[in-house]
Amino acid sequence: MKGGSIKMNASSFQQIDGSVISANGIEGGSIYLSADNIMSSGTFSASGSTTAGGQIDIEGKNTIRLLSADILASGHERGGLVRIGCAFQGGYDLTRTEEQEQTFLTRWGSIRDLENTKIVFVNDGSLIDVSATTEGGTAVIWSDLENIVNNASGILPKRFLKGLNIVSSDMGEESFKQATKHGLLFR
Repeated sequence: MKGGSIKMNASSFQQIDGSVISANGIEGGSIYLSADNIMSSGTFSASGSTTAGGQIDIEGKNTIRLLSADILASGHERGGLVRIGCAFQGGYDLTRTEEQEQTFLTRWGSIRDLENTKIVFVNDGSLIDVSATTEGGTAVIWSDLENIVNNASGILPKRFLKGLNIVSSDMGEESFKQATKHGLLFR
């Protein structure tokens, strides 16, 4: 059975450590959060126990702060899609390779547009998991003004199995080359 569909809209959203928002199932469900300002130390989970991970969209009009938060969209066969801040390349129609088009956009079918967040902060205690045993999922961390992702190794733990694709608007060209060399995509 597919996990549920959770949609939340608020002017301000705060989630404390230990709190869980779950749309887990045999196939992961979907979680959509939109607020002017978001601060989370809790868990968002749309994981799939047998097939694919689900989709988690966290859209903050001004700021998103993930402080030791867990964002889980793992699956057994395929990892899910996590978008924090806005869509790939800010949702703009920019130049991209065929590989980027497939990895970050077309393989997910029809997905909602997201309003661009101004500032995204993800601390090194946060976990973003889109892993799977066969085909990893995709994580997009993007903002218009400032992206701060502390200690990327804390966000990309060794338990990611394969096929993980992650893109972040704060990574420079050298980080992009190094990540691509290791099978990861940052931008």
